[in-house]
Amino acid sequence: MEIRSEIENGAKFGHIFRVVVRDRNGRLKFVKDFHNTYTDEGLTDMLEKYYRGSNYTAAHYVGLLNGTPAETDTMASHGGWTEVTAYSEDSRPQIVWSPASNKSINNTANKVRFSINANNTTFNGVFICTDPTKGGTTGILVAAGNFASSRTLANGDTIDVEIVCNSSSA
Repeated sequence: MEIRSEIENGAKFGHIFRVVVRDRNGRLKFVKDFHNTYTDEGLTDMLEKYYRGSNYTAAHYVGLLNGTPAETDTMASHGGWTEVTAYSEDSRPQIVWSPASNKSINNTANKVRFSINANNTTFNGVFICTDPTKGGTTGILVAAGNFASSRTLANGDTIDVEIVCNSSSA
């Protein structure tokens, strides 16, 4: 299924998140596509780095969340959601972007993977930040997105996260 077309319904710039969850035997449990919320902090950071060339870093990481993100959230303060850390990886996985083309960039060739290591783990979204520390509260919270209702995961489930960032001139 193509997720790039999702953003063409009126959005000027944004991420589309796709999460694919499989059980320990590789069977598909569910797929969710959803839009992000850019944080004020994330947009300011992008402007500083792109236009002023200030403190640029290309390293961005993905985390799991449960709750509802807001534009005013930061990594240090996000009262509407909690970070989900019940996965085997030692840190938040880094995004490996493919080259940008036609006003779009994605990690389709290098999806971010989480290996769930606890039963009854709930989540309903993902976030992008500049710090790899699992459960950490530093760095810039660039964007976060969630889908309507939380899903419960089991030990051995995997989550693959695909991110597409598009811009349209419409």
